[in-house]
Amino acid sequence: MRHVKTDRIEQTTKRRTCTKLIRFSPEELRIVTDRARAAGRPVACYVRESTQGISPQKRKTELSDSLIRALAHVCSRLAELSCIAREHCLPRAADFDRAVAEVLDVIRTLD
Repeated sequence: MRHVKTDRIEQTTKRRTCTKLIRFSPEELRIVTDRARAAGRPVACYVRESTQGISPQKRKTELSDSLIRALAHVCSRLAELSCIAREHCLPRAADFDRAVAEVLDVIRTLD
């Protein structure tokens, strides 16, 4: 007897060659689009996974990608300051490295 999980893995590794047109009402499309966005998945992947019994999970956070990009920018600036502080042998230069690590940890928990 084969396991369902094994069958799903085999299905997803095969090349997809069949197409099917799906028609949605405007309200249905809005709901599917919102759910796909919340799960961080393209609509087509969300629909395919849902029909296969795979429950696409919501992203861990509802924070926007712009916040993550802003934190990444702050992290880059801190990394630059860390390099400059080390080059000039400033006291507590290692604090910048720790700050970079902390910001990266925050980003990982948000993504």
